[in-house]
Amino acid sequence: MGRIQLVNIVMTGSLAYSFNMYKWHVSLIKQVEQWCRNFIWTGDILKKCIATVNWGKICSPLEDGGLNIIILHHENNAYLLKLAWNFAYSDKPWSLLLKAWVLKSKYEFRTVYRSSSLWPELSNFILPYLTILIGLLVHVLLLISGMINGALLLL
Repeated sequence: MGRIQLVNIVMTGSLAYSFNMYKWHVSLIKQVEQWCRNFIWTGDILKKCIATVNWGKICSPLEDGGLNIIILHHENNAYLLKLAWNFAYSDKPWSLLLKAWVLKSKYEFRTVYRSSSLWPELSNFILPYLTILIGLLVHVLLLISGMINGALLLL
């Protein structure tokens, strides 16, 4: 159980900063997950071992018989979605500066802007999820206003 705790702490703590800023490439995420699997089963990230339990099962919650290990791809997307939400709806100075830098108008992105290590990843991530963000906001507003009478929304 100690190795599992260590893996979860390292993945949530050490990678959280990077996940907050960048979308990781799939091959990099797979490599880190492979190291985590190797470490859990053998104690060494370079030694491979044949596992008898599916990695998806291990990553499931404790209530479902898993070990509650974080799925890095989902964690990375969750952090980027939070960053996109904060960019879109925050009045903090960093958000206002970034909006002034990349937005031509309230709903239109500039086509020419200074290069950035953050914006290409954020824009690639935010555009597909923009309708989801708007939909979530509408659902939250409807729930708050009481227009949905106790209905459970499953997204």
